[in-house]
Amino acid sequence: MNVVKPIVEELNLLDEQRKEQETKISQLNAEIAGYSEARERELPLVQEVESKVKELREMIAVFNGNQMSLRTSIRNLKEKNGQMDEKISKAEFDLVQSVQENANIRSKIVQSPDKIQVHISSY
Repeated sequence: MNVVKPIVEELNLLDEQRKEQETKISQLNAEIAGYSEARERELPLVQEVESKVKELREMIAVFNGNQMSLRTSIRNLKEKNGQMDEKISKAEFDLVQSVQENANIRSKIVQSPDKIQVHISSY
């Protein structure tokens, strides 16, 4: 009997540990079930957010394309601006030359009718 008593006590201890483990497993299974239910409830929201994220990424791609297009347009406009500046500078230079030529021609024109008579009579 003394030999059986320690074995029975050990079996009782093992049985208590088994019951504790089964209780723990039941609790963990209940938690898992709760998480699974929460996941199922939140799945539509997650899908909606993922859809919005995809939409936003597509919008970003479009905006990036637009930005590149605008940068190209700005570069082209800057080039045209430089060309226009060159044309304006040339036109201003030509205008100054024309004004000087005009002044030279005017200085050659006789200013008074008496001088005209003098010039005509000398011929």
